[in-house]
Amino acid sequence: MSLEEAEEEPGGRLRDTATPLDRRVESADLARKLLADLDILTRQERIVFVLRDLQQMETGEIGQVLRLSQVTVRRHCTSARQKLRQRLFSRKP
Repeated sequence: MSLEEAEEEPGGRLRDTATPLDRRVESADLARKLLADLDILTRQERIVFVLRDLQQMETGEIGQVLRLSQVTVRRHCTSARQKLRQRLFSRKP
């Protein structure tokens, strides 16, 4: 971490801004599960989900690339999220 990136606490001490290990592990585990479950989505849902949620493309840009309306892009993304959420939370530990 560079000094420019470090944030100072009152009193002149540097505050650690790194993500805690447990949160990084949890995020990595969630990402692994999501990627493993992409096969439950339709082709269109999968493309839109990856572009919008994983690649963080704008809805309008996705619509232009795929020649879909923004409403259709949002509908595919919502459907993908619902399917993935249902799959993730229906698993037993």
